[in-house]
This record gives sequence, structure tokens and C-alpha cells, in this order.
Amino acid sequence: MNILGICTEGPQSTGACLLIDGKLIAMAEEERFVRIKQAPGLLPTRASQYCLKAGGLKLSDIDAIAVSWDVAKYTDFMPRFYDDVERRYGDKGWLTYISEKQILQRFQPDYVQHRITASLIKGADRGQMRPVRYVGHHKTHAAAAFWSSGFDEATILTIDASGEEQCTVIWHGKGMEITQVESFDIPDSTGWMYAGLTEFLGFRPYSDEGSVMGLACYGAYDPEIAALFERIAPISPDGSYRIDPSYFFFGAHTYGDRYTDKLVHELGLPFKYGDDITPRQQNIAWAVQDRLEQIAVGLARRAVARTGCRTLCLAGGVALNCKMNRVILDSGAVDRLFIQPVSNDAGSALGAAQLVAAEMGDDPRFEQRLVHYGPDYSNAEIKAVLDGHKLRYEYLPNGRLERRAAARIAQGGIVGWFQGRMEAGPRALGSRSIIASPIGAAVKDRINEAVKYREPWRPFAPSIKAERIGDFVLNPIEAPFMILTFDVRPEVADQIAAVVHVDNTVRPQTVRAEDLPRWYRVIDEFEKLTGVPMILNTSFNVKGEPIVNTPQDAVRTFYGSGLDGLAIGDFWLEK
Repeated sequence: MNILGICTEGPQSTGACLLIDGKLIAMAEEERFVRIKQAPGLLPTRASQYCLKAGGLKLSDIDAIAVSWDVAKYTDFMPRFYDDVERRYGDKGWLTYISEKQILQRFQPDYVQHRITASLIKGADRGQMRPVRYVGHHKTHAAAAFWSSGFDEATILTIDASGEEQCTVIWHGKGMEITQVESFDIPDSTGWMYAGLTEFLGFRPYSDEGSVMGLACYGAYDPEIAALFERIAPISPDGSYRIDPSYFFFGAHTYGDRYTDKLVHELGLPFKYGDDITPRQQNIAWAVQDRLEQIAVGLARRAVARTGCRTLCLAGGVALNCKMNRVILDSGAVDRLFIQPVSNDAGSALGAAQLVAAEMGDDPRFEQRLVHYGPDYSNAEIKAVLDGHKLRYEYLPNGRLERRAAARIAQGGIVGWFQGRMEAGPRALGSRSIIASPIGAAVKDRINEAVKYREPWRPFAPSIKAERIGDFVLNPIEAPFMILTFDVRPEVADQIAAVVHVDNTVRPQTVRAEDLPRWYRVIDEFEKLTGVPMILNTSFNVKGEPIVNTPQDAVRTFYGSGLDGLAIGDFWLEK
């Protein structure tokens, strides 16, 4: 069966994927094609077109289109659910009222069907339009995690802002069965809580949560702020939790969209982006991160107790919080942990396709070790772009490019690395990366100031040979997706200061030669020169833009930033 999975419009990333006979063939996010960060409100038209092209298919070859929202709920169930929330809390806040109307209109089945049809057909015969199947949002996250983990059985936690009425769901997966165990519904959303504090602290909700996570490591326990978060998000001894909606939904919203005036009354005036960071701002970030971690550990313990299985799979946008993920693993609540690397909404397209494929007789399970399912470009295509821009370059095949890139970063340079199929998800993992030496701290400030144009407290991550991870971190395990943090061994922290965060942690990508041979070779060449089997790796983009997709994107970002070199295909460019 040929299944096209899509995640439709929303505040977070939209995307598409293609399964052929249960096998993942292509996957990409719409933002990479339209060059708008997260592509909010856009259907994944170009991502879908890419997936069809990658599979050598036409729309008429598709057996079903799987959509990661149960839109049928928005005609009857969701209006009644919202009314029940209003009755329970006795007030309808401005934000919730407006959001309800917009959501109910946007997810009306006829409207969604029309939008999907119009975006995919583009003037072609409407007879080519294939059957559209709608799947519950949280179940798509659960499938994308469990059926990509390689586990035969697992407890599954999906933690998101919301999907239909659900915010957090406990599942039990066994073989081809995924069974819901328990659901925490609107307004009990840790994602909305974190988004509200992201906006309060001066950042963009649903986009800059990573900034808050990084800032939290500079903060400290403040008893007054901690007591407030105990009221905002009370946790029961049995691991259940609640979110007090009066801080985020119900009441006046004079200062922001994602939090009420009650939060301002408790914490003071909100912060503005670009102002000097204050200790109180750091302590608030610490408190919301700490409360999220406490909730997550309680949920993990509760989930394992309900299912009896100590293997855990995580997905949903909140599962991108790598610091939280580490706390879960270190808590002793679970023995094994798999986090879906594309845990954001774009990744729900995979789960939707997997669920529909399973219903139609395919087995969509696999052990995910890579996220490299996007477009790639041949040397001929890259050369045409370079020649078209009248650029000077060197052709360095047969390992010479890896040696040149490694030598340049060993000398202190910062290099754009554009190779092979683009990664899905928010992390650059060796195809669309900016690389530098992890040795010493100075290069970190250079990248932030001259290349990424982002906040100076944001940490950088290393890519390291998988077999050497234990030389640099405590309690090592393989982590190929940069979605877990590790404590750094004290004796090496100063040596690799550029990739060590203020709390003495790193967020590595472990690299196997058999998985990513060219990426492994550049790390190996750097080790030959320096003795260090890792390189600094950050996404190939500047702040506010998506990761580069095409050779044109790479060239534009290279010349529009402080990069020193560009390794693209087998070609080398240097300013």
C-alpha cells in the first residue's frame, strides 16, 4: 500500500511522509520548502509533493491519505467538551473563547477536506484525489514512537499542547496493538503551561521553548516562585497532575495571549525580548522547567505502574525537552527509553501513515536510527547552482572534502556542511549542519554572534563517535538524535568547553560509521588532527529561519553569515 501521511495546519510544524508497503520512504517539513519557520497555518503541500516525487508516485498512485487529526470530533464532541470545561470552571476566558471559534472552524471536516484537496490537486483532475483517513492526534504520536522504537512492548507517553481534547495520554503498546490507558485532557496541558511561560519570559511560544530550557540552567531555586508553580501545577502522590487554567486561559489577557493577568499579578510584569536577562527571569525559567520535570517523572511512574512495562516510548512536542528526558531516564522509573526524534506535530504525519497502513494490512514497524528522509542533490545539481551564481570553488572527491573541512575547523574556522538527504525534525544531524571545533569556549561566542545571531546562553551540541561516548560523559548510552542530555566527565569538561552547557551537561549525537559514513569520516579526520573524536554541530540556519534545504539556501546562508567555509556535495567554498 502507498500511504501519504500529513499533519495539517496548526501553530507548530506541519509535514508529510510516504510509506510504501509499510516502509518509510520520505519525510519532510513544510517549513523547509516555503522558508517560513514552522510554516504555521499552512498545509504541507510542497512537503507532500516532495514525498510523492521521492517515491516515484503520482497522487493517483496513493491508496490513502492519512491525516493526524480526528476532525470528525470538531462537529459535535469538541463543542460539547468546551461547554463542559466552561461549566466546570465557571468562566470563559477571552483566549479560550477566541481559540475555540478558530479551532472549530479550522477543523470542520468539510473545510479540511476542501483544503487538502485544493492543496494537493493544484488544477489536476479531481478524480486523482485519494480517500482521506483521519486519525486521533495523540494516537499518531504514540504510533510514531512505539512502532519506530524496535520494541515489542512498551509503555507510551504522549505529552503535547493538545490534540483534540487530550493533552497527555498514557498508552500500552504490544506488537501491532496500541491501547489507551489514561488521558489528561484540556486544560491540563503542560505544553500550554510551558508556552505561556515562554511568552511571559519574552520569547515566542511554540517556537522558543528551547531558549527557556537553556536559560533555566542559569537559574536557581526560589521558594516564592516554586510555591507559585505548586499552585499552578499541583501533583498528586499517585503521579496525576492538574494545570490551573486561571493562569493561562480564564481571565483578562492584558499583557499576552498565552497567560492571564493573574500570572502577572503573581510574578510581576512580563519580560521583553532583547532586554538584559535578570536573575529573576532565570529563576522563573528554572522553576517552570523543574515543575515540568517533576510532572514528567510522576507520569512515567504512574504509566509504568498502570501497564507493568518498564520500557518507555515518548512523543509529542513536550518530548523535545531533552533535559526533561534525561531526568525521566535517571529517575529509575524506567529501564529503557526511546524518544521519537521528530516528536513535534510534523512527526505525527508518520504515526498517522503507520496507523492507516496497519489498518490496510501492512506492517509499518521499524527500528529508527536515522531521520534523513528529505531531499538530496547530486554533484551535477549543486555545480549548476554554483556556476549559476558565478562562484569559485574546488572539487574535492574521494575523502578530500572531509579532510579539508576537518582541517578548517581544527584551525578555528566555522563551516557549513551540506550533504545527502535532509533531516526531518528540529535537529541537524550531519546533513544540514554548521560545524566547528568543540575545543575551548571562544568559538561558541563567535557562532552565536556572527553566524546564528541568537542568545548567548544557548548551548551547542557535539556529534561524537558512538564508540567513544563513554570517554566524555557519565552513564553513557547511544543517543543518535540529540534528544538526551548527559553529565560531562569533570576531567574533560574544559577540553570540550564549546559544547558543555553551564550545568555541565552535553546533548550529543552519537554517530556510527555504518549509519552515516561521510559524517563519521569528518569526525574521524578531526580526531586525527586534534585527538578529540567529536565536532561541534548546530543546525545550518540563522535565527528565525528554517534549516537550509536546497543548495541555493546553503549558498545564501553561507554568504549572509559569518561562516568561513562551505562543504556542499564534493565542492568546497571559502571566503
